Amino acid sequence: MAFYKISIKTSLTMLNLKGLNPLISTRSSNTRAITFLLTEVLATITVASSLFTKTLEADSVVDNISGIVFSIQTICKEVTMLLCRDEFVALLNYVEEFWPVNEFGIESGTNIRNIQKSTSKALKIFRCLLLMCTVIIISEPFFAEGRQFPVSWIDISCIQTSLICYGVIYGFLCGCTIGLVIFLSLIDGLFFNLLSYGYCELEQVKYALFNLSIDGDVRGDQVETLREIAVLVRHHVTSLEYVQRVKKLMSKVMLYQFSSSLFTLCTGLYVLTYQGFPPSVEAAVKFVPFVACAAFQIFAYCVAGQKISEQTESIANAAYECRWWFKHQPRLQRSICLIIQRSHRRIVLSAGGLWNLDMDTFIRILKASFSLLTFMQTMYIPE
Repeated sequence: MAFYKISIKTSLTMLNLKGLNPLISTRSSNTRAITFLLTEVLATITVASSLFTKTLEADSVVDNISGIVFSIQTICKEVTMLLCRDEFVALLNYVEEFWPVNEFGIESGTNIRNIQKSTSKALKIFRCLLLMCTVIIISEPFFAEGRQFPVSWIDISCIQTSLICYGVIYGFLCGCTIGLVIFLSLIDGLFFNLLSYGYCELEQVKYALFNLSIDGDVRGDQVETLREIAVLVRHHVTSLEYVQRVKKLMSKVMLYQFSSSLFTLCTGLYVLTYQGFPPSVEAAVKFVPFVACAAFQIFAYCVAGQKISEQTESIANAAYECRWWFKHQPRLQRSICLIIQRSHRRIVLSAGGLWNLDMDTFIRILKASFSLLTFMQTMYIPE
């Protein structure tokens, strides 16, 4: 599937700028990766220390914590890229064994390409939203009085007296923020492409079942059909192993992803409403991007998890609808039964085993967020 290979190759090439390409493990790439990671860790610690050394308003505290959460999320995903190089290499080796797009004719090829186009559009929307929210965040100083930075923890005296000093530091902060968002979106895009690869390959398995060559004029099992079903069963197992590996790789990362997104969602909504509704322009500019990013990240992974689970289970329907009933062919029927039985054990992506990635979870998270928001308003908003 050329589309996903090109997309994955592009992501890996960009990630190699920070030494995070799992296919390239050299002293130079490892040095780059560790240097960037240490810099990000030190910056995160600096932001965190401001919470204990300065007296800040509630919205500034939430602003700082949201920045810390976002930074840790990026660091966790980068550490995963470093520590799980072998897993990524194994996944890319699986990809080499997958069938070409047109393996089962023009109709199946067209369907697969439509799925690829939909995936590409979804990724573009996801990245555009992240970039838009980033632009709004770094534009916060334009809505505030005096010379300020997008983050409230920086307090440098020279910015009030020197425009050059302010411009240099502001440009540096903007560059760092945009860089973090770009690499975060690249890693997310890599995960989405790997999941979509598995989805499309399972779609190919369904087309293979529909196209089994069964000749009604030949009595009993056909040797050629048994060979096809043997290849098909092996390929089905390979595809499921691939999805299981992606699930295992994502599980721990998704645990922090969901925890941090839920925290950002709750605190952002709280700050937006604790002084009344609608919020001020300054509060909206500062926190709406955080809330939007958190909600959309959860939504995107829940949709992906829902689609993968449904696809693994839908193989059973495709197997049942193939022409196994056309005549008495016991060995073929036993093979079909194996596929159906295996497909009934649907693969469910999860966040550390605590949350299943599906739309039910997304709805529950939204309900829990608003319930927690109501509790926080009751407890902490003054009469």
